[in-house]
Amino acid sequence: MECYNKAPKSVVRSKLGKKSVEKWQRDWVHTTKGQITKEHFPTVADRLKVKINLTNNFTTMVTGHGNIRSYLYRFKILETPLCSCGTETQTIDHLLYKCERLTLRRRIKSHLLFAGIIRSSPFSPR
Repeated sequence: MECYNKAPKSVVRSKLGKKSVEKWQRDWVHTTKGQITKEHFPTVADRLKVKINLTNNFTTMVTGHGNIRSYLYRFKILETPLCSCGTETQTIDHLLYKCERLTLRRRIKSHLLFAGIIRSSPFSPR
């Protein structure tokens, strides 16, 4: 164990912060939980670099838990996981990339991104 008797508080805080992130990363790599979240945030350091405006929709998107038919079906809350578009199971990926009912919204967003009117990410750098 390191001795911090004569070190400034800022140095101690920095070292402890780095060690904490390293431990968090080790735990993150070895856990079997959070697979959807890991797709969005493969490393703890990447996650800590962005300021996130937490909303219900954002939390659903990165966890896969929420008002998504495949999730509700899993707990027998719904009788079918099929999306209302009728083509396949409603998952996060289906809603973001494939759902025919959301095609127009994706096209509009793509044009706004291209024009520089909106950012490409729901995150803003700190």
